[in-house]
Amino acid sequence: MKRKQAVLALVMATVVAIILVTATLPSAPVAADDYEKFSYRFVRLYSQVNLTDATVNPIPSLVTWRYDLSHRVICNGTEPFMLNMVPSAIPNFKQRTYIRNTWADKALYPYTRMRTVFVLGKTLNATLQVLVEKEMQTYDDIIQSNFIDSYRNLTYKTMSWLSWVRDWCPEVPFVVKTDDDVLVNPFHLKKYLANELEKNAAPSDIYGRVRAKNKPMRKGKWNVTKEEYKLDYYPPFVLGPAYVVSGNAVDRLLQYAAHTPFLWLEDVYMTGLVAAAAGVNRVQAERTLYTKKLSRQLYSSQVAFLLGADDKRKKLAWSAIVKNSPVRFASRRKRR
Repeated sequence: MKRKQAVLALVMATVVAIILVTATLPSAPVAADDYEKFSYRFVRLYSQVNLTDATVNPIPSLVTWRYDLSHRVICNGTEPFMLNMVPSAIPNFKQRTYIRNTWADKALYPYTRMRTVFVLGKTLNATLQVLVEKEMQTYDDIIQSNFIDSYRNLTYKTMSWLSWVRDWCPEVPFVVKTDDDVLVNPFHLKKYLANELEKNAAPSDIYGRVRAKNKPMRKGKWNVTKEEYKLDYYPPFVLGPAYVVSGNAVDRLLQYAAHTPFLWLEDVYMTGLVAAAAGVNRVQAERTLYTKKLSRQLYSSQVAFLLGADDKRKKLAWSAIVKNSPVRFASRRKRR
């Protein structure tokens, strides 16, 4: 009996050790590697839109910054393939730290070609603002707009990060938008978007979980009044927790937003109403890129976004992603 208990204890200790090892991110080698030779052809389109109707939404021209990272080179000279903009609530320090330590770890850049920027609004809480400023000084990856950070202001936040991308990273092929509770497999996302560029070197699309023929809710959390939106259906739009905007679509979205009546539902507004007016195509990628379950697809298929997972499930998922990632295999080759 004692021998069985000892064997069981040894097995459990081994399992724990394996979990700890797989949860630890190896440092990405700086030396030349196959993944550092990643190349692609992206054609940047600069189309001047001549809109003659009246401006009905002044927000795009009113975006101002408390902190805009203008002192730091995010895109110029580094040529990221993807720029991940993460709207985050002011108090979500834990979520931002988790992201930095996992899928947005700077050591992954040679493999993902992805930079991450957190997008915050303004707080009237002086204590929170001091903590945010300390976080900024430590990590240098936060932009903060001069509007109050609230759920009803998410459309403001979306227009602010689009404006920032236009001004500071105009050549980036793809802009990823993810909420701070989403787990990303950046290796899969890079592969998927690289394949999309092979099909079309000058995309002007939004990729995500497309919803068509959705009716406005007239009651509850997402209540929209007839005064706010009078039609019976929304145009096709992409659900907000995670989606990708091609770089060529950024300018068009901002230009047409000024001529599209405001709606506080940011996904319906930006990826639906504004995208429809701007002629920006919405690409259905739900079955390819998204999951709400822990499955092998997260590391052996193309799935890039895990939605609605608690901390425990995200930890397990990230361990499996790293274990099966190019970083892990490169580290093994290096040791040999």
